[in-house]
Parts: sequence; structure tokens; C-alpha cells
Amino acid sequence: MLKLQNDAEEQVIAKMEENLEYMKLTENIVSDYQAAFDLTKRSYEKLNAAGKIKPQHQLKAQVEKVLSMIAIEEQSAFEKAKNAMMAEATEAVTSKFLTDDNLKKAALDSAMAQIAGKKAGTDPVQAAFVDFFNQKTVAAKKADASMETKEARANIVAKMNAVAENESFYFRFDDSGKPKLVV
Repeated sequence: MLKLQNDAEEQVIAKMEENLEYMKLTENIVSDYQAAFDLTKRSYEKLNAAGKIKPQHQLKAQVEKVLSMIAIEEQSAFEKAKNAMMAEATEAVTSKFLTDDNLKKAALDSAMAQIAGKKAGTDPVQAAFVDFFNQKTVAAKKADASMETKEARANIVAKMNAVAENESFYFRFDDSGKPKLVV
């Protein structure tokens, strides 16, 4: 009976030692959970801080894209206007030379003198182009370009709004070209 009693006590002691080991392992569980909670809280605070900055970076990128688009549009309009002006000048000077025999003779004489290496005075073709552009300058000073400017602005604003809509920008442009937030 003593042996049975000792065996039973040994089993109880072994079970208690096992429980003690388990308790030693889990004694830091509260502090571990608290540390995990604190880490999670700090992580969310950092994410929130980053979340405040991200829209600013996106807005900056959107504005840069629109400015780049405006620069490209202006360059394209300038090139179109320059090419149209040169085509008009060439056509005007050509028609002027086709209808005036004195200009034809003067151009031929000037060309022959240049080929011969002689100084021939003013080049009538160059003078005709200079005269054309001087007339265009005078006409441009007299003309009211506000309607043309308004039309060009409306076209650019429409293109920018289309891009802003397609790419879900934070802003759109009103008729005057001023950006308005839509977020």
C-alpha cells in the first residue's frame, strides 16, 4: 500500500512539475501580447502618417503630368503655327513671283550674279519673304487674338480634363483653366 501511495504521489509530483514548466513558459504571455499590441499600434500610427503624405505625392505627380502635357501642347501648337506660316509665306512669295515679270528677272539676275561670284545687291526672294513677314507682323498687331486664345485655352482645358478624368486625378479644370479639387 505504501508503494501504491508513493507511486500515486510520484505521479502527482510529476504532473505538478509538468504544470510548473507550462506555467513558466506562459508566465510572459501577457507581456508578449502587450508588446505585440504596442507594435501593432505603432505600425498603424506610421501607416496613418504615411497615408497623409501619399496623396500629396500623388497630387504632385498629377500636376507634373498636366504641366508636361501643357508644355507639349504649346510646343505642338507653336510648330503647327510655324509650319502654317512658312507654307503661307512660300505660297504668297511664289504667287508674287509668278505674276510679276520684273521680280522674275531680278531673281534670275541675282542668282546669275551669285553663281558668277559677283556681288549682286539685295536678293529679291529674300526681300519678298522679309516683306511678307513684315506685313504679317503689322496685321498681327492690329488683329484681336483674344478669340483665338480663348479657343486654344478651351481645347487645352478639354484635353486636360479628359486626361484627369481617365486617370482619376484629384482635380479637374473649370472653363477658366483653374484647377478644382474633386476628391
